Amino acid sequence: MGHTPHLFLQQPWAPTAVPIPAPAAHHLTRVLRLDPGATVTYTDGAGHRGQGRLLDGTVIRGEEHSVSPPPVAVTVAVAPPHDKDRLRFMIEKLAELEVGRVVFLKTRFGAGRLPDLFKSTAWVVGALEQSRGNWLMEVAPGWTEVEDLDAPTLLFAEQDGPEYHGQAPAAVTVAIGPEGGWGPGEIPEGAARLGLGRTVLRVETAAIVAAGLLRSCTDESPDEF
Repeated sequence: MGHTPHLFLQQPWAPTAVPIPAPAAHHLTRVLRLDPGATVTYTDGAGHRGQGRLLDGTVIRGEEHSVSPPPVAVTVAVAPPHDKDRLRFMIEKLAELEVGRVVFLKTRFGAGRLPDLFKSTAWVVGALEQSRGNWLMEVAPGWTEVEDLDAPTLLFAEQDGPEYHGQAPAAVTVAIGPEGGWGPGEIPEGAARLGLGRTVLRVETAAIVAAGLLRSCTDESPDEF
């Protein structure tokens, strides 16, 4: 059986046939060379998924169902890496891991730049389709100050922080510092810390490791942070 393409189609959906964005339609017909009637799957990025058929630049809707959200709603607040390729890699991988939201931190030693919102959205959509996901990651459109982070469970990644044990809460935000590390006093006094291993990780590596760790901690253990 060949690969079945997976498409992100924004709501609202037409009752019978949903138009496919022009770039995606070009890729399906000119690159993948799919014939009319070929099977595709599709999602609105908000947990609704279906399987349909291609026809004249549209998807003919078929059987559809709802997909439950990730058991842990993870927000990654990160000082972006300076290199655009590394930034794109990070955003794509976080989207593949079903991270709910990415926030860009303005930190004392940070040297990265905000990504163009149009480009970052395209990266997220591409990752959603490639990974056959059903929940579209949100990318915050501006800088957030460290002191403005507000979450019931907020963890600051740090090299010498404690290892994580137990079950993650329903929602958690993890803050990843810049290439130069957190500045003196930048982590609030008494804030919870999260260790990601013995070595110094690049920003994008730390973000991906933290997201994967927290997303996987869904057991029924009563342990807490």
